Amino acid sequence: MKSFLLAAKIAIAFLLVMGTFVVITLHVFARMVMHNQEGMSLNEAHHSFVVTVLWIGLVAMGLLIALSVYVTTPLRRMSRSMDRIAAGDLEHRVAVRGSDEGAAMGRSFNAMAERVRGMIVGQKELMAGVSHELRSPLARMKVSLELMREGKDGEATLPDLEADVDELDSMVEELLLASRLDLGSAPLSMQESSLEELCREAWTRVADAARSRSMALEFSLADDASRVQANRALIVRLLGNLFENSVRYAGQGRVIVVSSRRADRVHIDVTDEGPGVEQADLGQLFEPFFRADRSRSRKTGAGGLGLMIVRRAVEAHGGHVEACCTKPHGLAVKFDLPGASAKAL
Repeated sequence: MKSFLLAAKIAIAFLLVMGTFVVITLHVFARMVMHNQEGMSLNEAHHSFVVTVLWIGLVAMGLLIALSVYVTTPLRRMSRSMDRIAAGDLEHRVAVRGSDEGAAMGRSFNAMAERVRGMIVGQKELMAGVSHELRSPLARMKVSLELMREGKDGEATLPDLEADVDELDSMVEELLLASRLDLGSAPLSMQESSLEELCREAWTRVADAARSRSMALEFSLADDASRVQANRALIVRLLGNLFENSVRYAGQGRVIVVSSRRADRVHIDVTDEGPGVEQADLGQLFEPFFRADRSRSRKTGAGGLGLMIVRRAVEAHGGHVEACCTKPHGLAVKFDLPGASAKAL
């Protein structure tokens, strides 16, 4: 639509130039006829015609220059902005004025620049977080190796060393998965699956820890929201991360999975009965390496990447995820996935 309006403006400007040319030419021709009748010499008539044509050319050139400035000014402005962003000024934005095509182009450019800035800042924060998180297990591994080298408590040190290796392996695996989801290098393989089966498969990942804390998994699934059309492995990973988070931080009670259907989407709530988190922390839960529990012990968590994977897995399925506190206490994570077709249900 905006391209059509720009083309219409250019066409109108061209018609104005041509119309002016025709009108003035007809006027000159009329004057030449009139003066010829009055006995004007051929040289005088020729001179009058040349002067008039020059005026027509000047008017046309002025209109074309004005049109060129109108069209190219936003482009030059964006070119300068691109140069500034390329030089590292990620906060720079194009000044947007009006509501014409140039303004629309400026708003689109600013949205793109903001997304690029967010991606670059996010990558820097991720790298900083990875560097910080790697320090703790590497430092513990170094101490364990020193103790083993000196022959002190080798048997007692080995389980700790294995736990640190597992922590590093889990962190690298989560980072690789996040990278693959960001790149979107290959479309997800979707299949229809039972939501309850996916949950039970994911629960096996935390079953031993949940049993030791007397925690149980419960369901309240609507009949039309019991099956999803999704990537099975990714959803099992998503649910496993949520269950692991609940078992680690709630420590007791139930983990309840509730589903409902709205149009072609299945909306899922995973709720625990733990202490929940501070209201101010809810918006940051899905950021990499963010911990509502600020402690850095092995007991309270591994790499701080689990909920980031949850967010990116949901977004890869075209959904949205959010967290909220429940009453009297607890945390609910709400997200949506593509539902199975009505025919399949």
